[in-house]
Amino acid sequence: MFSVSPAEMVTIAVVALLVFGPHRLPEIARKLGKLGREISRAANELKAGIEREYDEATEPLKDVRRKLGSTTDPATDKPVSRRRDSAGDSTDQADEPPEVEE
Repeated sequence: MFSVSPAEMVTIAVVALLVFGPHRLPEIARKLGKLGREISRAANELKAGIEREYDEATEPLKDVRRKLGSTTDPATDKPVSRRRDSAGDSTDQADEPPEVEE
């Protein structure tokens, strides 16, 4: 995100000490720590919710991909892959290993 150099951190600490005083500074630091934890927790919950919804929405697509990936040619019982010819039409072809020339 962004970086703060050590000199900038010292400057911020000195200004905070001058503005709030030594008695209120620990209290303010505790409140900022709690706020940071709450923001982090909320961000993690939001991320988990989005991932959960994404997984639920894409599960039917995963099932279709699995079914298509396990298609076999009934005549030969060999796996079949869908390939597109130059016209963009899909053709079913049995997957066979390439022949090796000697």
